Amino acid sequence: ARSEPGFRAGPADILALRPDEVVLATGATMVWPRCLPPALEGHLNAVAHRSGVPIRVAIAPDLPALGIEREIMVFRIVQEAVTNALRHAAASQLEVAVAVTPDGIAINVRDDGRGFDATVPPANDGGFGLFGMRERVHELGGGFFLDSAPGQGTHVSALIPIEQGECHARVAG
Repeated sequence: ARSEPGFRAGPADILALRPDEVVLATGATMVWPRCLPPALEGHLNAVAHRSGVPIRVAIAPDLPALGIEREIMVFRIVQEAVTNALRHAAASQLEVAVAVTPDGIAINVRDDGRGFDATVPPANDGGFGLFGMRERVHELGGGFFLDSAPGQGTHVSALIPIEQGECHARVAG
């Protein structure tokens, strides 16, 4: 893992990591599967600090263990939605919520930025943008929703189903 002294992971670095680890902006390595809430909170706190844009965070502390693929998907959806808001929307504040629902893990990212015409299909740029998020969520059997209009900000929402047999509580330790 890239945890040498002085290394600070950026968004491109985190996306390039192996599926069994995430390097936070602090340089600490966290290994899946028992770290999604602190990984999200640490990442969002670091982004808010670096960008100067406040991010209101509500991450359910009792998220079930989802397995590596789904946990990384949740992390990357939040990461990309926040990155898009900061890079393209000129947002002055963001809200991020990740919650457990009867249907799965609900992800909601809202910004107060410039918004855009959500009726125009997003370009497939080969990255993990809106098109990539939608495709990957659908591959997992989930739902992806986008609400935006010029001057109205953007709301990215995803529902990642919990597979049968997945734990509904994290094991301590």
